[in-house]
Amino acid sequence: MPVQRPLQRRAAPVGLGLLMIAGCAGTGREDVLVQAVDANLPAEPVIPPPCMALDAPHAVRATGDAGTDGLPIYDPSALDSGAIQAAIDACGASLGAGQKGSVQLRVSAGDPTRVAFVSGPLQLRAGVTLWIDRGVTLFAAQDPRLYDKSPATSPGTCGTDAINNSNGCLSLINVNGASATALLEDAGVMGDGVIDGLGGEPMIGGFNGNPSGTWWDVAQHALPTGASHSNPRLIDVLLADRFTLYRVTLRNSPKFHVGLESDNYLVWGITIQTPSRAVNS
Repeated sequence: MPVQRPLQRRAAPVGLGLLMIAGCAGTGREDVLVQAVDANLPAEPVIPPPCMALDAPHAVRATGDAGTDGLPIYDPSALDSGAIQAAIDACGASLGAGQKGSVQLRVSAGDPTRVAFVSGPLQLRAGVTLWIDRGVTLFAAQDPRLYDKSPATSPGTCGTDAINNSNGCLSLINVNGASATALLEDAGVMGDGVIDGLGGEPMIGGFNGNPSGTWWDVAQHALPTGASHSNPRLIDVLLADRFTLYRVTLRNSPKFHVGLESDNYLVWGITIQTPSRAVNS
């Protein structure tokens, strides 16, 4: 079920063409399914062979509390960003010209209750796909300071509407070329797993004096005045070529689930789940 926009570079929402939006009764969310619109579109993507696989280090809550079940059990001071980024970098360095590989995030082979990763911003490399395998959830870390775009010179720009700016955050997964003449090629995010932005869960440090303030509270606070606000996207593609987004489920992004500015991108069979109230679509 693909959507492709060849030979153009501009911001575009996921699912240009025909969208099916099916409300899930009692869940407060919608599932957005991208449907085929052109019989001449290319063949279904194939996940590149893994350069390496990482076992999930975290379990998720399962106490019977509908409000917290499914959330990751983790230490915010010991995130998985470093291990995942090191694997992405090593995979990219191992590939020859035109080659593709993947970093597989998988359920722990030694403990099947460990199904979660928690990460701050990641940068994909040319030819590298981040493979979120079935049963795995990659959660976005809840500390806004991790996403500040220029922490050394302008700290505190993410997770706020106080500066009336919408460009203060890195995204969870960043797919960024160096320039219009040096595009990042053949990267992807694929798999049958989930990426969850935890948009409705408390940020570390809270917001506007509320220790339980969430990313979505930032967006709602900005609405009455029309102020711009800065929250991270789940995936942001900028100055790229031949980017592929395949099958993965995207949930609860703090802001946009996907930003696409790529030549020759392919989006196939993804699912987006988020409450209709959230200012993040």
